[in-house]
Amino acid sequence: MEEFLPMARRDDKDDQPELISLARACRRAGLSVQTVVKLPPEEWPVGWSWLGGKRVVARRRFEQWLAEKTGTAPTA
Repeated sequence: MEEFLPMARRDDKDDQPELISLARACRRAGLSVQTVVKLPPEEWPVGWSWLGGKRVVARRRFEQWLAEKTGTAPTA
């Protein structure tokens, strides 16, 4: 009879994408995309860029910024 061994837990940080869509970041921050693209860098220091036809942001930078704004620990 085979012994059942639980699967090893994967590191969640490695499972997260490096980039997320600007739309997703905006939803999490409670802002509209239209507002964010007009904000000066001091107000939205995360920055964004085009990847194909989609605006994207660096997930880790966004998580850090959001944590600072909300006073919580980054999720990743």
